[in-house]
This record gives sequence, structure tokens and C-alpha cells, in this order.
Amino acid sequence: MSWFGTPPAGLDMYHVGVVVPDVRAAMTQYGEALGFTWSAIGDSTFDVLVEGEPRQARVAATYSLEGPPYLELVEERSGGVWAASALGLQHVGLWTDDLEGSIARFEAAGMPGRVRHLPGEGESALFSYHDGGAGLWWELVSTAFRPRLEKRLRSREERP
Repeated sequence: MSWFGTPPAGLDMYHVGVVVPDVRAAMTQYGEALGFTWSAIGDSTFDVLVEGEPRQARVAATYSLEGPPYLELVEERSGGVWAASALGLQHVGLWTDDLEGSIARFEAAGMPGRVRHLPGEGESALFSYHDGGAGLWWELVSTAFRPRLEKRLRSREERP
């Protein structure tokens, strides 16, 4: 049973995301407080649309190995898209086999898309963030991203 009940068909909750100023410090803090262990940190750069404007976002992120739902810690490294002072993003991630259909469903329900992956030519978008109000965001993630996440979850973070 999910912490959030059962999502509608085609949506499968897999994480709760928290934006942090320092991903390594947060890993230590949440690890000590909650007993989490962590995947390797992924340092990624994405082309995105933010309110219709193209931008580039660089983030460092890790997932708890305990889950689902996993706890995702996100550190903004490019200064703007996921920064606490920008969107102040706190989010719940949902897998979807039909990203475009899920985007349309959320927008029709009054949860506009604010940040969306801007893929290269011939590629499909991987994610879209929707404003649910009251500071809660919903991240719709294409199941095409799942193998990449599963690889990261098999790679435990190495400690110095």
C-alpha cells in the first residue's frame, strides 16, 4: 500500500523529492535521522523549459536505497530551476507510460506544467513538473527513465 493511496491507472508513485542546499550534507543528516542509505550521486545537466523559456539545469541527485517510495535529495548546481529560492520545489514523482497524456490530464485538472524536459531532436521528453498548489509539485516521469534510475539504485554511494 502506498503512503499516498493508489494513483489512477497509468501513474505509479516512486519518490518524494526534497531540494537541499548540499546533497552530501543532507545524505548524512537524513541517513543519521532516518537510517537511509544512498545510491551514487548523479550529476546531470538537462535542457528544460521553465514557464515556456528554454534553460539549462544542472543538478546533483541521489535516491534512498530504501523504497519505494524513495526519498530523492536534489541539489541545484546551476542556480535557478530547482533552487529553494526559485521554485522551492518539493515534489512527488510518478512513473507514467504516457507522459504526454499524463501532462494533459494534470493540466486539465488545474495543475499547470511549469518545468519540462526539453529533449534533443528525435528524443522524447523524460519529465514534467506540475504545480499542485500549496508548495507541492508533481513530477511526471516517463518510464523510459526507469532503467537509468534502476542502474543508479544498484550503485551505492561510496564514502571517502
